[in-house]
Amino acid sequence: MKQLQNIFHRVVSMILAAVLVLGCVPSSIFAVESTPKTADEFVPVVRFAVTSDTHIRPSSDPLNGYAQLEAVMDSVYAYSEAQPYNKLDGIFFVGDNTNRGAQSEQTYFFNYVNEHTKEGTVVQAIMGNHEFYANGYDYDGDAGPAEFMKYSGYDAVDFHLELNGYHIIMMSMNKYASYSYFSDTKLAWLKAEIEKAIAADPNKPIFVMQHQAPYDTMKGSTGTGSDKKLRTLLD
Repeated sequence: MKQLQNIFHRVVSMILAAVLVLGCVPSSIFAVESTPKTADEFVPVVRFAVTSDTHIRPSSDPLNGYAQLEAVMDSVYAYSEAQPYNKLDGIFFVGDNTNRGAQSEQTYFFNYVNEHTKEGTVVQAIMGNHEFYANGYDYDGDAGPAEFMKYSGYDAVDFHLELNGYHIIMMSMNKYASYSYFSDTKLAWLKAEIEKAIAADPNKPIFVMQHQAPYDTMKGSTGTGSDKKLRTLLD
């Protein structure tokens, strides 16, 4: 029980917070408040949306990814702006933003997201496995990350952000093997960043986002799409 408390109190891992399913809006709104209050007194101090698997492709069919991406952007702002705390502080895309990582797909995705992000909202995306597909599944090489940075305009593929005083750590995958989607170097980076966040404020939750789930932490996470070393690190 103590181990589970440490996981949830010190590192809140938000993995695949919403999965794109035809006909559903792939978004999850998360709000944090500073002190416990009744429902009527609840005042968020930070709000962000998390989504994944938009799988933008050259043609919208068959998954209608264009419409789904539009629905994400429209719905999260509509929800936020209708609340007393009417800010949307962040929107985070946690991988498989495109179907094959092709130039046309990445260009459409980042252009649309950047054009429809309103002032005051931080938007950030990381890589899933599909962002590597344009480069022959070369997960351990530099081509996929280089193209991701080129089309996104980012100077990195992993990020440690601070949003209204809360730490958000986003980590792109860089391997593709059974139960191993993050290299030891990548996991060492994550551990160091978590330790920095704990040192900054040991009482606040830390939000860790990535495309692959830690092993045996949610439905479907005991198969080859989960990462055992990530689970060990978070434990």
